[in-house]
Amino acid sequence: MGQEFTSTYTQVIVHSSRYAAQFGRNVAPEDMLIVASHAPACMAALVLDARGIAPDSVLHEVQSESEAAGNPDLDKSLAAMAAVVDESRFAKRELVGTEFLLLGLLRLEGSIAARALGKLGLGLDDTRETIREKLAREGFVYPEKLRENRG
Repeated sequence: MGQEFTSTYTQVIVHSSRYAAQFGRNVAPEDMLIVASHAPACMAALVLDARGIAPDSVLHEVQSESEAAGNPDLDKSLAAMAAVVDESRFAKRELVGTEFLLLGLLRLEGSIAARALGKLGLGLDDTRETIREKLAREGFVYPEKLRENRG
């Protein structure tokens, strides 16, 4: 099954690149998280909102984790993209949306993005469940194995 990216996902990646360019560097996973959390009608932002997490809270936690780390997680960008595609394949979705970006970022254990999301109360399994519920309202049924820890 070949994956394609939704227009929203593509826009998030493009805007993440522009966001990172403001700091004179390549895009890092935490940039993708910041941009996705602030994108209107973006599934990742809707999932965060459903969990009671405001975009500015994401920005604050990412900035806090970034200061502690000292450097952006530039080396984790490719791993994030691989995890995103893996999550969409697992869900048997040909379209890769920002919901899978959120899951892919959570899978990057120890990354700035994953630590920030963890501090905001998000875990991989509960986020998968929230996504499953949101997509079920749209008529899509996730595989039952979604509840297993794939991390």
